Amino acid sequence: MTDVALVRDVLASWSAPREEGEWVVVPTSCTYRSNKTVQVYLLGGMQSVRAYDGGGAFNELDGGGEYDFDAFKVLQKFTKKAGLTVDGRGWLCSEPVSYNELPGLVPYVANVSMEAAAFLRGRRRKKKLVDLREELNRVLVEKFEADVHRHGHLPGASTKSHKFDFLVSGFARQEKMLAIDAALPDASSINSIVVRHLDVRGSKLDHVTQLIVYDDRDKWKSEDISLLRTGGRPFAFSRLPDSLARLVSASA
Repeated sequence: MTDVALVRDVLASWSAPREEGEWVVVPTSCTYRSNKTVQVYLLGGMQSVRAYDGGGAFNELDGGGEYDFDAFKVLQKFTKKAGLTVDGRGWLCSEPVSYNELPGLVPYVANVSMEAAAFLRGRRRKKKLVDLREELNRVLVEKFEADVHRHGHLPGASTKSHKFDFLVSGFARQEKMLAIDAALPDASSINSIVVRHLDVRGSKLDHVTQLIVYDDRDKWKSEDISLLRTGGRPFAFSRLPDSLARLVSASA
């Protein structure tokens, strides 16, 4: 016979709201196509609160080089019809509501985020250009061999865990690490990378060096390169081997 008490305890623990810094995070019954749970982030004061999707819909598109449209603009148009907005990080956001309205707002934001993720994935199509992440992986493996790890996580000052395209451990024969992201020339990729790198930089991990790599064979605007610079150190892919050699030499 199914243990009802055990089921109740397990599910209560899974669905219970939790604190993450200034946020209250609420797991929901919705799931993305990746099978990740849709989580709603709440932020407010004594009288009202806003609900966010924590960037969940936008993060589901993560697949560097696999789309050639401005995901940020597409997401804005989609969420506008649902009465939500998208902030500079790519997070879906509601208007302030009273706490009494949360039972309806939380599942609504979760469902819109799930639908937005599916919509973005439906728009995705293979680029004719090479996949920057795959090329970057080959360069890093050739340089650092077994010390290259795909999709590693580092904590930010906000206590949020951030996923980087690559983590390189044992950098420069020391207990140091490279955290590297591959940037695409569109607002959604740039914004998410800048936010991620700023948050991790704020956590003051002395052993971590953050790098951003962009494909200088693509059409990049000078202002977009400058924006990348606010998040970390941008390197042109065509000059990456020489740049890494200089970086290793300077850190040795």
